Amino acid sequence: MDRSTFPRNVFVRLFIPYFIPQELTKVVYLDVDMIAHQDITPLWSIDLGNKLVGAVVDRAEVAGSSWGGYRNYQELGLQADTKIFNSGLLVINPIAWRQQQITERVIRCIEENVKYAVFPDQYGLNVVLANQWLELDRRWNCYAQSDEANPYIIHFTGVKPIYTSYHLNKAYQEEFYHYLRMTPWHQYNPVGGWNRFLLKQTHKMSKRWHRLTNWLNPFKEIPGSASADTSTTRYKLL
Repeated sequence: MDRSTFPRNVFVRLFIPYFIPQELTKVVYLDVDMIAHQDITPLWSIDLGNKLVGAVVDRAEVAGSSWGGYRNYQELGLQADTKIFNSGLLVINPIAWRQQQITERVIRCIEENVKYAVFPDQYGLNVVLANQWLELDRRWNCYAQSDEANPYIIHFTGVKPIYTSYHLNKAYQEEFYHYLRMTPWHQYNPVGGWNRFLLKQTHKMSKRWHRLTNWLNPFKEIPGSASADTSTTRYKLL
């Protein structure tokens, strides 16, 4: 289990190739904190060639970045200028993914480098898929920190527009509320940054509790026991 403040459901994307119809040859995944400006059909039409995923370069750009890069990139066998991608939008070849056991390898990578996995699933994916991904037009994953006037998809990375502490692209925030006003939550007003802090700490404590209860479980090492089976399943699913 990683030690970040991200909720555990960020790992669900790692298992997508296993809970879709097995004959599908492509998957388009988008994070929930996105607004699509364009029909995403072109993403489905992208030819991945021999690459396992298509994605947009992360804000950190490269593994050796002092912000958002990987402090142990050299130990991982990566070059400082190895490009890294953001896992918020992925075009996946699920068949090749399963064949190469990407899910298992990513989980193992995170477990072995847990203190470096600040953005856990993204860290593992970039290490395992280094130089095996297709770079997409940046407008398909346009971060709220940018000033792109014609984004295909807006991605609210960092502080979300539901908080008063949001200080990123204001035009993107206004668009978020434009759509929000069309929903049952049309009367929603931004809440203070303390709410965000408490939510993140809740995620972190939940993971610590999970580690503690697993460590204290006296039956986890007994082969064939229900607890052992549950422990194994939890490890596989993080």
